[in-house]
Amino acid sequence: MDLYQLVSRCLDARGETQAQFAKKLGIDRTGIPKWRTGLPKPEVLRAIAEVLEIEYSRVLRAALQGSGYAATAADLLRGQVVHVVDRTEGPSYDRGDTEPVAVFTDAQTAESFRDISDRISTAWEYNYAALTIDGTPIPDYVRVYTTKWTNIGEISQNSYIYAETPDRLADTGIGQIKAAQIRDPLGIYELTVESIDPSAGRAAISAAVQRLGTQDRLLPPHVEVPGMSFTDLVSETMRRSYQETQSEIESQWLENRRAMAAYDSSLTDGAMTPPPPLAPLPQPSDGPQDAAGVPPQTPFSSTQSGFMGSLFGSNGTLEKFLGRPYIWGGPGSAVDFDDRPRPQRRYFTLRPESETSDTGNAPHADDE
Repeated sequence: MDLYQLVSRCLDARGETQAQFAKKLGIDRTGIPKWRTGLPKPEVLRAIAEVLEIEYSRVLRAALQGSGYAATAADLLRGQVVHVVDRTEGPSYDRGDTEPVAVFTDAQTAESFRDISDRISTAWEYNYAALTIDGTPIPDYVRVYTTKWTNIGEISQNSYIYAETPDRLADTGIGQIKAAQIRDPLGIYELTVESIDPSAGRAAISAAVQRLGTQDRLLPPHVEVPGMSFTDLVSETMRRSYQETQSEIESQWLENRRAMAAYDSSLTDGAMTPPPPLAPLPQPSDGPQDAAGVPPQTPFSSTQSGFMGSLFGSNGTLEKFLGRPYIWGGPGSAVDFDDRPRPQRRYFTLRPESETSDTGNAPHADDE
């Protein structure tokens, strides 16, 4: 916005004409249109701010932008020091939310505001700091993309920000493809992969879908996989982490075994070459405690053997306590609760195509 535009808007808001404005300034009104690109003298700029009753900085900024000395507000503000006061709710031993409350151009005013506010307020603690505009760069970060395919044919992506590249992506920039399948009917219904490059994640998922589709291992799109209640999701997440870790351990073990087999076959009589370095196996995570692989029970588990079941004994007792119908596994009545049988899920890591057997990526112990 140039100076002429600023003056015109202010005059319209005040209901004044340019002739009235020029008379107050003591200038010829024919010179006002020249302010589109011209730069008036400093005393004229200050008089404009006084007559229009606006901050001088607004007038100066408009004049500099119109005359080409400044393209944006950043040209004038970047590098300037401002003095910011914020306040925190509650005393130091019981902190609440912190919010900025004032910004000043000089330190003395900011300190006075802080000191007086601290004395008259009992609910807030005030703090002051000097900050340089645009003086702090955005922290370095790495954006990791998660690409997901589901059996209805959709590929979606979301992303998360990390302070540095996760170790699991440090070497290649893309992780292993994680698969989820159900037993009845047998089929993979979900594939996910993490990557630094979003296009690499999409390419990896698309290639896996094509490969698994030719092997008839994907769940048909018309088969709907029932969802899970929140309490089911908690225990299922634990099972998934456990099974995926075990799958990674087996995959790394097989890779080490192939490396040693290649080393053995390369040896000749009397050769003393050292064996190749082997990668350490991933550390197993805590998994189910029983041999059958039953998910750990939570206090609100979907089975009546959990804490709530032992406390109330039956659905009827719990319904009386809640005052409404209840089905174990989630809130709500039988009308809005998904009571279809829960499919048995299996989670594993897909092996790269180069690591499969002669059967051409046939199901193995982890994903059959």
